Amino acid sequence: MKRFLAVIGLIMTLLLVLFAAAEYSQISFVTAPTPWFEKNSPATALLAILLLSADIVIPVPSSVMMTVNGALFGIWLGALVSLLGGLGAALIGFSLGRWMTPLVQGWVSQQEWEQARRLLATWGGIGIIVTRPIPILAETMSIAAGTSLSCKEVLWASFWGLLPIALLYSISGATATDLKTSFASFFISLTMASVFWWIGKKYFKK
Repeated sequence: MKRFLAVIGLIMTLLLVLFAAAEYSQISFVTAPTPWFEKNSPATALLAILLLSADIVIPVPSSVMMTVNGALFGIWLGALVSLLGGLGAALIGFSLGRWMTPLVQGWVSQQEWEQARRLLATWGGIGIIVTRPIPILAETMSIAAGTSLSCKEVLWASFWGLLPIALLYSISGATATDLKTSFASFFISLTMASVFWWIGKKYFKK
């Protein structure tokens, strides 16, 4: 598994470099996009979805964006916009992982590849959920899962991981609270995500 773990480390390193480059460039539209969100409109919602989708490779302040969505669109619509953006990021991550699969297979041994596939098949879904609130790890997990899991599995796990987070930040924005700065939001979202994932897997996943 050493070589596969090295691949994971390489993905994380590349993401860190991309994030650092974007931060260094000081592109305000990416690093501080909130001035662009001053009115409730379909165009604003689409822009929010696109930016959150791009968060897989650039450092969009997703927690701030989700809070702004709640302030602009209300709790439920704001959460939906955030959820769609997060799923867009998961889909891009999956696509990157699928594109990388032949490269990874050519670099690791067949035994390592089979071990990695079994590990991701068993724990990939919960891994996506658990890492969802954590920058860099969330993006890395989506990409890594794309090498072994199906698109449906990645989006399914991402949905349950994103849902509580999107709701929490949307509530924060809609009620003008400062929930996003509290450690409680992290643990609540993680607990809710785990419960939702368990329920979904038990009763809906075929």
